[in-house]
Amino acid sequence: MNIDLVADYMIMKGNKPNGEALTQLGLQKLVYLCQGWHLALADGELFREDIYAYEFGPVVRELRHRFRFLGANPLPMMPITDAERVLSAGAKRVIDDVWSHYGKMPTSALVDLTHAPGSPWSQVWNSADAEERENLHIPQALIRDWFKVKLAEKLRPRRTRKRDVAFAFESFFAAS
Repeated sequence: MNIDLVADYMIMKGNKPNGEALTQLGLQKLVYLCQGWHLALADGELFREDIYAYEFGPVVRELRHRFRFLGANPLPMMPITDAERVLSAGAKRVIDDVWSHYGKMPTSALVDLTHAPGSPWSQVWNSADAEERENLHIPQALIRDWFKVKLAEKLRPRRTRKRDVAFAFESFFAAS
């Protein structure tokens, strides 16, 4: 699948759920998160384009070139694809989930999130010398593995406090 489909699907949603205008920087972070969660959940890529480590986080170069003329201005609702018709239901579900969850965050928080210590961006960016930071590819396997760990953390059962179990038993027997 092409990155423009994913981008256009998001762009046609308008402002982010938090009311903030969708900018190129915000879109870059959201498509990265879509790719990461899709890799973790479906064991396959959402889009075929590579992701690179730039100063402000993960970047898909094709999107950077497409929207470069806008700078930090809001992205216009002018799609170049028919994403609504072309994207699969599974792809839309991942994109919609990322949009509703991460779209509530300010773009600056998305930058911080993608810069988290140990993240794929952090691993690639911090392993390179300053002179080498022009062409830093973030391998899909690194992204997939990071998001699989995050998924496992979300699915890990939480310990039940003994007090809660005792209360549940007492409540059950008191009702009998």
